[in-house]
Amino acid sequence: MWFSFAGAITLQETSLWSVNSVSKTNGGVVLASGMAEYLPESDSLVSEIFERADKEMYDDKARLKSIKA
Repeated sequence: MWFSFAGAITLQETSLWSVNSVSKTNGGVVLASGMAEYLPESDSLVSEIFERADKEMYDDKARLKSIKA
């Protein structure tokens, strides 16, 4: 089976959007996340991938904080 990174991101975003929209409305906990794809032409260290994923997570966290319940 072929794994699609873009498809995984879409599934992740759709799932978290559902959870976060209900949680935000009810004053519950929201989940921020970030994903990064391994780029063989530019990634020489695993930490480079984690840094991109971490940045995506913090961008998502900031976006979630800006949404009003």
